[in-house]
Amino acid sequence: MNGKNTSEAKRILWFAPTAGLWASAELENDLANAWARAGHEITVIRCRGVLKSYCPVMTAEGIAANTPVKAKEVACRECRFNASIFDSPAHALYSTVWLDDFVTTEISRSAKKLVESVTKDNWMELHSGAIPVGRYASYLTLLHHKVPTPAAHDAAWQEYTSDLYNSLITMAALPAIFDRVTPDLVSVYNPLYPTNRMFIETALARGLSLVSVTAGGYIPDRYSTIALYPAVHSRHTARESRARAAGMNQ
Repeated sequence: MNGKNTSEAKRILWFAPTAGLWASAELENDLANAWARAGHEITVIRCRGVLKSYCPVMTAEGIAANTPVKAKEVACRECRFNASIFDSPAHALYSTVWLDDFVTTEISRSAKKLVESVTKDNWMELHSGAIPVGRYASYLTLLHHKVPTPAAHDAAWQEYTSDLYNSLITMAALPAIFDRVTPDLVSVYNPLYPTNRMFIETALARGLSLVSVTAGGYIPDRYSTIALYPAVHSRHTARESRARAAGMNQ
């Protein structure tokens, strides 16, 4: 694996801002602890509200992007409460950093200006270097609204611009986190979520290895359907999962 450590133990940075999604967050917590018990040093990135404009936790709770702020704040409180459980000394064998602490006023201001500059005609043209941020930020909007473009109607567009803002601030804040943690490899649950994709692209630009995690949607069988794979576009197969899991200790 790529990285700076020459020993068997790895420094693993895990992007997990959606603690309010209990099923996936519990799985993330269990895997992070398992890797910590295997001797790896785990750091988990959480969110305490910086992604409050709209996030997958809110979607799961039936909150729309145009829902009043008070309802979104309820989802944020629940997310922080879950994070406090997972990250407590009684449950966590890993350390936690908060994305919020790295999103400066300048980062927020710059992201807002970029979002305001995006239109329903040019949204796919927004890039940051080689990263097509405008396109990657559309993933959940297209999935939720079943439309070919986020410009299809106002509800889709509002969700898209929220995801775009969150993607931009995440991408801008992550380099400082990577510099602090200096990971050997990174992990994330479902790398296609917009902010998750920014995390992946930041890691890949630094030449780091990736462990992507997914699991089946049927909760009772969730742990028996875990798939771990080394790239965004890899097939989610049991064979790849076993190979990647074995590679963690090589």
